[in-house]
Amino acid sequence: MLRTYSSGSFLPKLYMSLRAEWLQILTVLVVALVLLGRDPASSQRTIHVGQPGDQQYLDGIWQAEQNENGSFRWTNGAGIVWLNQYRSLQALIVHLRLSSPLASATAPTLLTLRADERDLGVVPISQGWRQYHLLVAPNGSAWRTANIDLISPTRQIGATDLRRLGIIISDVAFKPTDQWLLLPLAVRLFSILAVLVCIRALIRILVSDRLALAASAFVGCSIAVYWWLAPDQLDQFLPSVWHAALLLGLAAMLFCYSQRSAHARLWSIVQPTRSLYLRAVLVLILPVAVGVAATAVFSLQWRMLHDAPLLMYIAYLVDHYHAIPYRDIFDQNMPGAVLFYVLIGRVFGYDDPGFRIADILLLLILSILTWIWCARISRPYATVTVLLFAWLYFHYGPSIGMQRDFVLLIPVVGALVIAGSRLRSALALFLIGLLFGLAAVIKPHAIIPLPFVCWYVLGSMADQQQTRLVDRLRALSFAVVGLLIAPLVCTIYLYQQGGLTAFIEMVEQYLPLFAKINGVHQSLSGPERIPYLLIGYLSLGGHYLWLLAAAVGAYLALQRAQLSVQQKRQVLLAGGVAFAYSLYPIVQGRFWTYHWLPFIYALMPLIGLGILMQRAGRLILHVLPALLIMLAIIAQADPPIELSYQAIAHPLPPIKDGRVDQIARFLQANLRPGETVQPLDWTGGALHGMLVARARVATPFIYAFQFYHDVDTPYIQSLRQRFMTQMLAVRPRYVIDMGVYNTLITGEGSSAVFPALDQLLQHEYRVAFRGQGYAILEHR
Repeated sequence: MLRTYSSGSFLPKLYMSLRAEWLQILTVLVVALVLLGRDPASSQRTIHVGQPGDQQYLDGIWQAEQNENGSFRWTNGAGIVWLNQYRSLQALIVHLRLSSPLASATAPTLLTLRADERDLGVVPISQGWRQYHLLVAPNGSAWRTANIDLISPTRQIGATDLRRLGIIISDVAFKPTDQWLLLPLAVRLFSILAVLVCIRALIRILVSDRLALAASAFVGCSIAVYWWLAPDQLDQFLPSVWHAALLLGLAAMLFCYSQRSAHARLWSIVQPTRSLYLRAVLVLILPVAVGVAATAVFSLQWRMLHDAPLLMYIAYLVDHYHAIPYRDIFDQNMPGAVLFYVLIGRVFGYDDPGFRIADILLLLILSILTWIWCARISRPYATVTVLLFAWLYFHYGPSIGMQRDFVLLIPVVGALVIAGSRLRSALALFLIGLLFGLAAVIKPHAIIPLPFVCWYVLGSMADQQQTRLVDRLRALSFAVVGLLIAPLVCTIYLYQQGGLTAFIEMVEQYLPLFAKINGVHQSLSGPERIPYLLIGYLSLGGHYLWLLAAAVGAYLALQRAQLSVQQKRQVLLAGGVAFAYSLYPIVQGRFWTYHWLPFIYALMPLIGLGILMQRAGRLILHVLPALLIMLAIIAQADPPIELSYQAIAHPLPPIKDGRVDQIARFLQANLRPGETVQPLDWTGGALHGMLVARARVATPFIYAFQFYHDVDTPYIQSLRQRFMTQMLAVRPRYVIDMGVYNTLITGEGSSAVFPALDQLLQHEYRVAFRGQGYAILEHR
């Protein structure tokens, strides 16, 4: 029945509602007035090095020292002046009192000043104290905190002092321009409001609403007092605007569930109706949905990072120069990954916008498949699962974009969808094997969950009819046939193109050496590798909260929700896939962030189970899963750095400290048609710059790191010899030497020198351009 209100009845009801919340409203008003009345940037401040609390403003410095002129500190070559407490200002004048070390009296020390990931300039610092003045915009750096970087060469002073010392700093003074920004103040107020509302909602399930209201008011007043006493300390404890929105959603969900109980105690028995359940789920997922949608739009402006430009460059060589993988390009990736990136490049192009569009479309495809699979249990549950993974995926930012470990999830989840379909068992297992085969040609160990999926299909087959052992074995044979198709197609392709022999050689002789390299670029083998793998596995990538939320969700689904036998089997399948992919990084031998991505994805369907509608039970069982989800997001899924910049319409920082664009501009301006470039790099940005400039590599070796590990083995020696033969034959016009990125790998058998290459570069090449940490060499 539609209920209407006249103006005479609506206003009194509104008045009574506001009167009931007067304490909360009053608290918010008091906090707002305090925030507006006192700002940490309202007065000038001078920090004398050596005084208590100076490390709140300085970092990257050694302990304070004293001489006849007062206290001072040495930087370690990468000093930082923090400006976090001045972020509400549009402009700030910073005075630095600096000096060069005594050992450099004959020449000044070149100090590079950086702010907001950009170089402000290079200043020569002479011996003797001088005052240097900077005008900066503290609100510019949104991702972490505003700061000024003091980058300088380092040296040892004396024979017994082993420290690496940069410049000397004695005083820092901050002079505000008294131009406030409303956005930081509004964000701060919104975060405090979210904290107060969530505190009230949580305490309300322990005590009466009046006491909860009083407790939140006390917390609000305490925040106001703390802000007045120490205005430069509060921001580091407040949640971001995205996390504040999540807290408000959690608070709304708690109010929805607890409104049916007079005292809303944790031990109260709650019988949620369908409408109450849907309302609670809606207010819980709405902030996540808004955050995911906004981030998806903003992510179209991101750029390729990490491994993606390397694979896109390989695909570009295959597509435009008809290079044959493994014969014309030395690479340790599987052929399926190379062919996939060729397909992406041909359809969307090899630039950043096309890459980002393809990444979003792949995430959309994965989300649709995930929703179809999970919707067999519950549509709200499927929606939560999809949003949780999308949020987590965007959390990692562009560095995770279209990683192979993400791409292989699409055929794997497609197999899960088919496993729950009504197709005949033999056909279903054939298609499941085919899809896992597609994942295997990207990374072979992607097939680890296949036995659990086959168990699920055979269980459904047993439910429908009595089956003999021979029938099950016949059905499994279809899965094996399907599994072999994709590897067979890749083998035929490489054989026809003439790259099969080189691929087999790489697999047999180089992959065992590459597999020894651990996550910190150290070559490990034998007994030393066992504790490394064990510790790395037990760390679970630090995702313990996600695992706890998954365990709670699975328990509640199996014990408290009203699921059919088939739905419970699907829950067990989700657990099996999660367990299988927890082993995935062990097989990889490295525990980098994207190696844990399949495991984290597999946890999301288990975590989402916590929001299923339960039978009548204690309030704690209804709110605990949502609370764990929110805690996991807040603790382990911050918004990406790039989004923080974009939220205030600030330009994104250049990737790889600007090296990619510097290299691309140089090659575009100087490289003539037909000339080639040889990168000496791994992930430093040279290949990405070459991709932007559409430059062709001179030899099959697009990386150089393989020349610096296991150098005593005959295979690496043969690689070195092949490389030098080709370099002497081609003599590329430019060589991009990325320095430290060539010798990242340490440990037994590694080396930091390549004598033949070093001699060639010294005698036949000169420096044409020198960047930060790298040089572009030109043939004489």
